[in-house]
Amino acid sequence: MFVNPNHFAGFLMAAGVIFLCLGAWGSMRTWARALTLYLAAVCWLGVAISGSRGGYFAIAGSILCFVLGTLYVVRQADTGRFAGAGLGVIGLALIVGFAFILTSQNNMLSDRIQTALFKEDVRVYNWQAALDHFRLSPWIGTGAGTHLIYGRLFRRVLNQSDPVHAHCDYLELLAEYGVVGGLCMAIFVIAHVRNGLRSFPRIPPRLAQFERLNFENLQSNRFGIQFGALCAVGGLAFHSVVDFDMHIPGIALIFAFVFGVLANPGVERPLHVVDRSVTPWVRFLLPILGAWMLWRALPLLPSEYCSEMARRAIRVNSFNDAIAYAQKGLGEKGWPRSYALNAGQWPSEATLDKMLGVFGPNPENPELYFYLGQAQREAGMRVADPAVRQYFFEQAALAFEAELRIFPQDGNALLEYGQLLAGLERYMEAEEAYAKALALDPKLELLYVERAKLLEAEGRKAESERIERERREIFGH
Repeated sequence: MFVNPNHFAGFLMAAGVIFLCLGAWGSMRTWARALTLYLAAVCWLGVAISGSRGGYFAIAGSILCFVLGTLYVVRQADTGRFAGAGLGVIGLALIVGFAFILTSQNNMLSDRIQTALFKEDVRVYNWQAALDHFRLSPWIGTGAGTHLIYGRLFRRVLNQSDPVHAHCDYLELLAEYGVVGGLCMAIFVIAHVRNGLRSFPRIPPRLAQFERLNFENLQSNRFGIQFGALCAVGGLAFHSVVDFDMHIPGIALIFAFVFGVLANPGVERPLHVVDRSVTPWVRFLLPILGAWMLWRALPLLPSEYCSEMARRAIRVNSFNDAIAYAQKGLGEKGWPRSYALNAGQWPSEATLDKMLGVFGPNPENPELYFYLGQAQREAGMRVADPAVRQYFFEQAALAFEAELRIFPQDGNALLEYGQLLAGLERYMEAEEAYAKALALDPKLELLYVERAKLLEAEGRKAESERIERERREIFGH
């Protein structure tokens, strides 16, 4: 569920700080405490070698929350231990500093750190585009997933990578859901953090309600896990400034668990205490919502799986397999596959066929058509027979046309469709595709390059030179 080390760093940050808090505050034997702290160190090492700059910020944020929380709790519970806790914090800072020095010895990691701290980063351009997107509809936003469209529309010249996400969860949330959505998310986070803070022993104003506890009675595994969940949320708050953590399913599931821990810290209450803050019918709302989401999502699962397998097959240049999976997800006649790409993975091909038989294919999934067109185009470029190549290209054009009927704002599909039409010498259609792509993504340099090549192939050299001059004026080279 983690596509690259940057995403995996989000998991390691959360696991590492929970291990740290459990080792520091849990009521365990010495060997178990040492093992738990060792696991925390291993998680931090994983973040260090991942090269994830956002992961470094997340680790810094989670450790800061741990340090401040530890000093506060120790001061409230046992002031005699406050000096010792301070020395422990200094020791932790020295360990982190030593790790930072070791990391800086590696050229790749050192460059990542310097880019994060000192050099201008591409994230700045993503943030500027997200702010432009937000201004379109500041109150209610433009809808879930629409930054894929508006991020390209408002891209900066210096950002030529595909701005699928804003690299800032806060800005992307505001752009897609507006101020209303931002307030709803703020209420959610504040409510959970507030509930988690209630588990802190002796935090005012609840401190006056109990007698003072000593340090030993303060330690418990329950409190260690709860403290770790709070620190993990603190790390996520830092990480989300510079990345799109909550748009990664693996990380979203982890923090669904973390927020669940905060929502129910496992505090024992007397039997006669009845929570009347939530009316009985509201208690059924979330299970009903979950059942509705499953009912809506499960039928889409087989085609989504086929789409992901087609993407992976293209990545390893197995185009027959990509065509087979895309056609399977669309319910079309299968293509002979070259090898069992999903061998040993869930679900098997037989299970997938049964799932498709139950739920049916999904001919409305634009990604299936996109990967089908990509695979057919790439397969055609690798055959020597002109007739076979022509067949592959024509089939790819049909796939892209079907994808664009469902998702006409997909600039990437328009670009590849235009390149394909140019190869088929359907110049007028190719020019129309490039014009639509430029309207959606006016600062993508490759579009100017491809359009100039198209005009030159048509024999319109003067217009090709004009496009080339325009490209140099916009992009400065």
